[in-house]
Amino acid sequence: MKQLYYSYIYPHIIYTLPIWGTEQTHKTYMQSLHRTHKKIIRLICNKPPQTHTKPLMKQLNILNIFNLYTYRTAIDMHPFIHPPNEEINRPEHNHHYIPVTQIHSYPTRFAEKQSLYIPNTNQYSKTYIPRHTIPHSTAKYSHIWNQIPQHIKNIKNIKQFKKTFANHLQTIQNNE
Repeated sequence: MKQLYYSYIYPHIIYTLPIWGTEQTHKTYMQSLHRTHKKIIRLICNKPPQTHTKPLMKQLNILNIFNLYTYRTAIDMHPFIHPPNEEINRPEHNHHYIPVTQIHSYPTRFAEKQSLYIPNTNQYSKTYIPRHTIPHSTAKYSHIWNQIPQHIKNIKNIKQFKKTFANHLQTIQNNE
């Protein structure tokens, strides 16, 4: 059943999750997807409709919908922070991020962390994009990226990053 979940359901859940989703559990527009995801988890485990899903997700090692959003968003942002070495044959994407340390010549509390990124809106930058063309998702992406622990952000290999970050999110989810 878990294999069927990852084959048929998971791709539909994550399809546009980084664009339309949120990590905020109180948002009304996410509740129907959250409830549906919980129903699916109960079906996988063959449990009655009122069963709590947190222990089931722990048993199956499946992230809830809000942690899936965080996971997918971080995966989407990883190639922009750690560009791949090989040439990739795909269209250009309009996400451009700059470290906070490049904004001021003096130390700020964010610049001292050496790892915070913001969407690039600097008109004097080579990668300038007019403010009206920057999607709202770039600000959400940088917010998610800045919350990831430093040792995970430093991982340049995307496969190792995915595995480590998924384990980190699973640990947080299990401890809540």
